[in-house]
Amino acid sequence: MVLGKILGRFLLGVVQIVYLLVVSKLLFGIDYGGNLMLIGATLLVFAWGCASLGVLIAAVVTNQESVQGLCTLGSIAMAALGGCWWPLEIVPDFARQIGGLFPTAWAMDAMHQLISFGGGLPEIINPLLLITLFAVTTSVLAAKVLRFQ
Repeated sequence: MVLGKILGRFLLGVVQIVYLLVVSKLLFGIDYGGNLMLIGATLLVFAWGCASLGVLIAAVVTNQESVQGLCTLGSIAMAALGGCWWPLEIVPDFARQIGGLFPTAWAMDAMHQLISFGGGLPEIINPLLLITLFAVTTSVLAAKVLRFQ
């Protein structure tokens, strides 16, 4: 049951990822270089982590309106702190350290390496492993919390 809940949200994320990659390529001419497979892998693992975090939050917080608000607020905060709104290279060291605690920063590190700097798997292995660990951890926690309800 938990995997089904995570899978549904994950597939929604996959549709959004594919749409945004296609639109950004066609409308804005974004060049993904030769790393499209690694970009896809990074985004899929990130989507899995986001889906399982959403299920975990929904399992812990029982009020539907609170879940929606908390997820919206959390995603905005993680995007800002993790470097999705501006590069972490331009913020003070303390803000960069705080941002480095969030999966958004790990995903952005990997995406910058792949898209901006032409890096490959050796350059993104650490952020990719962190995102994967986050996804596995939130999935297991969601399963444990939902099991007791």
